Amino acid sequence: MIDRKQAILHHLLTNNQSDEMILKQELGLTSRQLSYAITAINDDLDNLGSPRIVKQDGRFYCSPQSKQLLKDFIHISNLEMTSSSRIKLILLMILSKEDYISLNHFVYVFGYSKNTILTELKKGKEVLTNYRLRLDYNRKTGYEIEGSEWDKRELLKHLIFDLQTTFGIPPLKNFLSDEKVHFSNVEDGLHRIEKFLGMKFTDEDFYQLIPFLALILKRIERNFLIQEFDQKDIQEIKGTKEFQSLYFTEPFSSVTEEELVYISLQLLSSGTSIHAPLRSEDLLELSNSLSEFLTEFEQSALLVFRNRAQLLEKLLNHFKPAYYRIKYHLTFENVMYEQIISKYRILHDFVRNAITPLERFFETSLSDKEIAYITLFIGGHLLAKGEERLEEKTIKAVVVCPNGISFSKLMEQDLRTLFPEFVFYPSISVREYQGFILPHDIVFSSVPLETSKILYLVNTLSLDEEKIQLRRSVISQFFQIDNQVFHVEDLLKIIKKYTSISAEEQLRQDLNRYLLKNSVQVKPEFDQAALSIQGLANLFSLDCIQIIEKEKSWAELLKIVASPLIQKGVIDESYLASLLFEYRDQPKYIMLRQAILLPHLDPTIYAQKLGCSLLVLRNPILYREYDLHFILLMTTPDKTSHLPHLLEVRNLAKNKLLLEKMKEAENSQGILTLLQQKM
Repeated sequence: MIDRKQAILHHLLTNNQSDEMILKQELGLTSRQLSYAITAINDDLDNLGSPRIVKQDGRFYCSPQSKQLLKDFIHISNLEMTSSSRIKLILLMILSKEDYISLNHFVYVFGYSKNTILTELKKGKEVLTNYRLRLDYNRKTGYEIEGSEWDKRELLKHLIFDLQTTFGIPPLKNFLSDEKVHFSNVEDGLHRIEKFLGMKFTDEDFYQLIPFLALILKRIERNFLIQEFDQKDIQEIKGTKEFQSLYFTEPFSSVTEEELVYISLQLLSSGTSIHAPLRSEDLLELSNSLSEFLTEFEQSALLVFRNRAQLLEKLLNHFKPAYYRIKYHLTFENVMYEQIISKYRILHDFVRNAITPLERFFETSLSDKEIAYITLFIGGHLLAKGEERLEEKTIKAVVVCPNGISFSKLMEQDLRTLFPEFVFYPSISVREYQGFILPHDIVFSSVPLETSKILYLVNTLSLDEEKIQLRRSVISQFFQIDNQVFHVEDLLKIIKKYTSISAEEQLRQDLNRYLLKNSVQVKPEFDQAALSIQGLANLFSLDCIQIIEKEKSWAELLKIVASPLIQKGVIDESYLASLLFEYRDQPKYIMLRQAILLPHLDPTIYAQKLGCSLLVLRNPILYREYDLHFILLMTTPDKTSHLPHLLEVRNLAKNKLLLEKMKEAENSQGILTLLQQKM
């Protein structure tokens, strides 16, 4: 029945009226079969409040409203789609259809329950907020998208791009076409524009322009008009050949001047085999801004580009067609964005920090997706041409940690303090280091790495004697300086010969600090007084401090420490699964001063909010060769929010007396009180 019903619908929808005899002959149906199928279709239309298919003088007639509904059903029922695709199709239907659209319409077309469609509509509202739009429902007009016409068109362009990428050109064309949308007219017009301009649009942009401009013309006919241009903008665009080409080209020539300006911008921002010329003064200013950008990048990344003129020319050619797109905030899709960010995250940060000269030129901020393309140009040039040192004597260092946050930040701070002679890049993960292409001489890592650079394996450098030893080794290797070595244990032996020591451990620590102080003089990166104000204790709640009496496995303890944060919505079950996988082998680098275990996951990969959960183990867990009583799970939405608290955790790891008191505390309140008093 479904196949027969769809066959009848196809015939009805491709003709304004259908002869009963022709229908029966072409589809091989009896009068009874045809009548039964038409009745079933009309039952659907009745339930949806749409006009029925009527029979008059041996012909079947379908109203435009019902025809559109049935077309949507036919085209969508043949598509396999995800929830994301459904949401985009729903928004596209609301934007592109003229008639009343209700919840029942979507239920019928997509074949899902009302609750499922309501869930999709809720998600659609979240999508609309990114475009400064909102979804409303009116009993007379049904679902409507409210907001400025410019923002609606930007959404429309986005939807067409995504859906055409997902389903291809023919299905989307079939879905959007009706008697008031003539794709062939728009396609013919674009061909005439290409001939007038003496160029060709890229295939990707050409086939996206067809449905987009066809729907724009339809919106113009419905009196949904652009009103965002001022006279200065209009005069600039009117001087282009693209604007002039529209005056002589149907179906565009009959629209208002403001709409011609808008359509011209779509042509100007599309990819072509030749670029629309900029005014000579704009071209010169753009070139100067790009040169300033390259200079700022060189200064911050400590390198000098080889063949800088060649790179400048490439960037200039990229920005010629991008000029109008950026200046007028037109929709832009960088299909390589995630790949670029994943591979060149640190390089992308340097590019973004140097982008100010270009933003001054365009008088607007550049989107991160625009900046990502520049990152790709810079990265490609560095890989192809190499680079020259800005200062040959400057040693550049990279700090690497498997998850790229907590411990790498602690190591980075310690290493910056320990080696003021070096320039340090922001700390990165192992995965990020695999795509790291900026010049560097030395790598400090908590795990073994494959690298052609000098590699030092380090922990969190909590112990002062470790810092002294590391500095002596690195300085000796890089500067060929053989410093006189003082060993604390040797000094203690001498002191013991002539006096009794009442606090040997405290004396050992003081001697280490003295030797380290004389080894390097630096300013701390963070103000310790400010850290005390932050208050690690304020990050805890009683239900996030647990005392474990019985022995548990490592995996069980990770589940227990994560549980309060899952209940609070700080993390989810997928975070816990990743935590169990990442730390299944009990890596040494999460051990802070052989006292506290600090598991963590990279916030750029695993969604999380700021939070803290603490386990105090009455019976210690054997972790590597150490008995440990404390596991602290710290989560963070980004790579900086948790840093003040993290430094306080390091201070806690040093405070052996406080840790002993915490082990003996009767309950969670006692532990929290100790933290509030001491931190």
